Amino acid sequence: MRSKLCIGFLAVVVFFALFIPVCGAVLGLHGPEAASPVSLVPSDRLLVVAPHPDDEVIGCGGLLWTALQKGCEVRVLYITNGDGYWHATERVFKRVFPRETDFISLGNLRREEAIAALSRLEVPQDQAVFLGFPNGGMDRLWGDFWSPERLYRSPHTRQQSSPYPYSYRSKAPYCGSELWSEIIEILGSWRPTSVVLPHPQDTHPDHWATAAFLDLAVEGLHQGSLGEKIPQRFYYMVHRGKWPAPYGYDPVRTLSPPKGLEGLGLWTPFPLAEEAVVRKRSALEEYRSQLRVSSKFLMSFVAKGELFCEFPEKKLPLTWPQLIEVDGRTEDWAGLDPLSVEPTQDNIVGRLESSGDFSAIWGCDDSENLYLRLDTQGPISSRTLYTVFLKIVNPDTAVYPLMIQINGRRVKCSISSLQVKSAFRSNHLELSVPLTFAPRFRTDLASSQLISVQAFSSRYVQVDHTAPLVLHRATPVSTP
Repeated sequence: MRSKLCIGFLAVVVFFALFIPVCGAVLGLHGPEAASPVSLVPSDRLLVVAPHPDDEVIGCGGLLWTALQKGCEVRVLYITNGDGYWHATERVFKRVFPRETDFISLGNLRREEAIAALSRLEVPQDQAVFLGFPNGGMDRLWGDFWSPERLYRSPHTRQQSSPYPYSYRSKAPYCGSELWSEIIEILGSWRPTSVVLPHPQDTHPDHWATAAFLDLAVEGLHQGSLGEKIPQRFYYMVHRGKWPAPYGYDPVRTLSPPKGLEGLGLWTPFPLAEEAVVRKRSALEEYRSQLRVSSKFLMSFVAKGELFCEFPEKKLPLTWPQLIEVDGRTEDWAGLDPLSVEPTQDNIVGRLESSGDFSAIWGCDDSENLYLRLDTQGPISSRTLYTVFLKIVNPDTAVYPLMIQINGRRVKCSISSLQVKSAFRSNHLELSVPLTFAPRFRTDLASSQLISVQAFSSRYVQVDHTAPLVLHRATPVSTP
């Protein structure tokens, strides 16, 4: 009897030892005891990307300092100078209505604060690169203002090019193609082994747009390369509702994923040594212009660990020709999985306009057409405008942007000759896009294996948008 009890007890122990960790991995649940995926070795070259000065400390200041202690090379890339923060400009320059020159002065001040903060983390000043793009305009550069023929004007500085003489490229024009070119050049010359960047579900437009640029650039630079390992990417979150709650300094807190994102991606903590926590707080304290307006929020990130997310590579399924019929029905999609599951009811407008609240995005490719399906919480509405941005990347990293707008039965495309089809039924919107759509693009698309996809919905104001996705095609398109 005793032997049977012992065998039963051992069976229970084995069951829990094997089954529970598997469940945690499947569900994406990784507690503080899980091994950190950020394994640092002296040969590592870590590129940290910050949309604004202070994001590098908020999201990964402890990781930065720790990497240097382990002998890694680090570099910090600032996309903007943070020159569009109205409240900070008011406080610093004591003006109810700041002038254009005040915003530029704030950008210079935040650069000085960044250099001081990096010194607290022992990062040399020559490892900080400032691009000087417009604070509050990254999403516009990713979308409407890609071409140098249409430059974006900052509503704060009133500039259409970088006003900072120390920018990576002097007087860099404010357009997406210029930012893309600079990122490609920096990645190609420095060749990081890891890139730490904002989370694509961060609600700040500068943050998710920075993620979009960097993700596509990392993948595009390594498109078709054999034997060269693609840099590992670790995503940090800064803006997501009231996260991390409660606001305020609490150095023993453990950061958990924001509500609604727990199972989306692989979240893993990066434990910090006590000195790393002290260094991080000291670095944040150098951002005096920001502490004046958001000290509790900033200090919320001084914790006993930092939190990073990883995502698997997104493969675009290859299907039989014309398997998908664009009719709004979902039967054709049986056997396929969504490319991305989107958090729902995560903003007030989305809760009020469920027709624009995205829940998932699907896609496939039959070597002639790209098929997309957008699912929403409520029925698709002709009163809601749906916009899809596509970017096709050449092996030589040239980018071809495409914008498609759907409003009821009306379809408008940035290339008027392109025969885009769409149909909707219930809460499903389908569309097909010919991949060999113009003679001047055919050679490029024939060898392209990367497509970026992002969808937006609006009704008077923006309702929702999906996270930007980089999709790997199974095979190149064949040209006639």
